[in-house]
Amino acid sequence: LGEEFLETPIGRLNTVKIIRHKPGEKENIIFWCADELNYLPVKVETTDSEGSITTAMITTLSGFTLPNDSHSSP
Repeated sequence: LGEEFLETPIGRLNTVKIIRHKPGEKENIIFWCADELNYLPVKVETTDSEGSITTAMITTLSGFTLPNDSHSSP
C-alpha cells in the first residue's frame, strides 16, 4: 500500500504498509514493517469475516539500536 510514518511506543518509524487479502474473502491482514529495523513488522491489524478488528503494536525492542532513541537496547 505504500510508505507511512507510524507513531509507536518505541518512537516514530518509517514503515512500508502491506496488505494481504484473498479475492472473494472478507478477512485481511495489514502489516506495517519498519524500514530502519530491517522491515520487522511493528504493527499488525487483522479484520475477520464479521468486520472485527484486532491490532498488535510493538511496545519494546531489543537487538536493534534506533538512531537518537533511548527506548531500544542493543
